Amino acid sequence: PLLVQVHGCIVVKTMVKYGIAQSEFIRRTRAQVDANPKAFFADKDWRNITPNGGRFVSLNDNRKLLVSSFDIKAIAMWVPHLVIPNHVPCCPHCERSKFVDLNSCKWITTPKILFGVRGHRYLDTMLYYCRSCDKRFAGYNMKSLQLDSKHILGFFNFNLSRHFAVDDALYSDIVNSANQPTAQIYQRLEQNVT
Repeated sequence: PLLVQVHGCIVVKTMVKYGIAQSEFIRRTRAQVDANPKAFFADKDWRNITPNGGRFVSLNDNRKLLVSSFDIKAIAMWVPHLVIPNHVPCCPHCERSKFVDLNSCKWITTPKILFGVRGHRYLDTMLYYCRSCDKRFAGYNMKSLQLDSKHILGFFNFNLSRHFAVDDALYSDIVNSANQPTAQIYQRLEQNVT
C-alpha cells in the first residue's frame, strides 16, 4: 500500500494492475497449480491459460455469464520446474541450480503485463530460493534464463523488460516494421486489437 496525503487526510492507495475479477482468476489458478501441479500442466498450455466464462463461453453453454468475467485476461504461467520435466532453474547470483530449493517456491506478488499483437495477458511465475547465496529470484529472471538457455530454448519465447513483457508475435511485428513511422505501426496495432 501507498500512503498519500489528500486535503490534509492520509489516504491508503494500493498499486493494482488489474481488477478484482482478474485478481480472483489469478488466485484460483495459482491454487489449482499448488493443489496438483503435474495434472494442471498436463492438459494446459502454460503460455495461454484462459478463464472459464465470459467471452470464453459459447452460446450453447448452460453456465451463468458474469459481466466481470469479460474483463479477465489469460495468463502465461512460467513455472520452469513444472513446465520442463526434471528442470531446476539456475540461480542468477551463484550461477548454479544445485542449491535451488524447489520446496521453498512462492508466487510473485504481481504478474507482469504480457503484451501481444491482439491484446495483452499476464505473465506469472514463482520466486525461487537458493540456499547457497540465501537469495530469491523470479522464474523469469533474465540472467537465470540466460544460464538455462540450452534447457529452455523453444519453451520461453517472450521478451522481457523490467516492468512488462512482449510475446514473440508482437516482437516480430515490431522488428519487421522498423522502417515504418511509429504512428503507422500504432494505427495497425490498434486496428488489430479492434
